[in-house]
Amino acid sequence: LYELLLVPEQGITLPATFLREPNQRAGAVLYFDDRGRWTDLTSGGLLGGMIHFAQPGALKPVLLSVDLRGWGDTKPAPAPYEAAGWGAPDRWFSYISAAIGDPVLAMRIRDGLAALAYLRSRPEVDPERIVIGGHAAGGLVALHVATIDGKVRAVFANQIPASFAMLARSNAYTWEQDIFLPNVLLHYDLDELIASLDMPVLIVNPLDALKRPLTQAGAGESFPAALKKGRVKVVAAADSASMLS
Repeated sequence: LYELLLVPEQGITLPATFLREPNQRAGAVLYFDDRGRWTDLTSGGLLGGMIHFAQPGALKPVLLSVDLRGWGDTKPAPAPYEAAGWGAPDRWFSYISAAIGDPVLAMRIRDGLAALAYLRSRPEVDPERIVIGGHAAGGLVALHVATIDGKVRAVFANQIPASFAMLARSNAYTWEQDIFLPNVLLHYDLDELIASLDMPVLIVNPLDALKRPLTQAGAGESFPAALKKGRVKVVAAADSASMLS
């Protein structure tokens, strides 16, 4: 296990955890989590089961879990105004980055592409067998990175918002401000993005604007184009650990 600092661009460092089986070349999992890179990696977490960490003799994929900018160890320190009901740690940089035409979600997608390029460069990794995944906003990043790159083996996302349109139409939402991508609906929504992927896709437990799990019927209504593709599977209101392992 190695703790790394990736540098996707000048002045930006991304803490990352790299885990591999010694003397083995294998496929890999690249993972993004808006709660921090260790959240699903600690004892009993999702990632340990996915990479068969505690199973002797099992073929263990390499794992790279990355704190994209503003997440995990790079989360901004609280400011006094965030004690107010309208304040939130992500609000200021979400508004400012959108105002300058480079929203923070786009920055994180670029970070994700840089992390993927680094993972491919490692001699322990088979570059033809890389899977990308993520939790919540990290799942959004994973889907965009897989779409832009187009060469990974598969992609999965857990507890992502069901659609950008849902967030735009809702009178109330509990998602963080940095989940928004300005003007995205002029070009696509998540259903179209997922349908465009030429690889297996697993979406587990998509959430509504208030972060409530959708029913299976509601998930079907949210991803009609994607579900027409035989390679896309959407599982609503399911236990993510059992599904993704």
